[in-house]
Amino acid sequence: MHHFSVIHRDLKPENIVMSFGVCKICDFSWAVKCDQRRQTNCGTLDYLSPEMISGEGYSSSIDLWAMGVLLYEMLVGKPPFYNTSIKETTKRIK
Repeated sequence: MHHFSVIHRDLKPENIVMSFGVCKICDFSWAVKCDQRRQTNCGTLDYLSPEMISGEGYSSSIDLWAMGVLLYEMLVGKPPFYNTSIKETTKRIK
């Protein structure tokens, strides 16, 4: 995806599927083709990167952040910054 300048922007467990033993990414509703930094705030809170939450410009590196959060959740059973409060989750991510 990134080789073709596509940023998914919403990687999370619900958007990863297995098909005949092959891991696939689905739901490209937030995806965008872009060669420059973006400003749009979108995606699922627990997987958002600090630069997206802070309103800084971001690039495809936000997908790598989300993959790290996803892998953590697969190992531990919950996202690393999880909290019942949106405000607290945002603070923890920053």
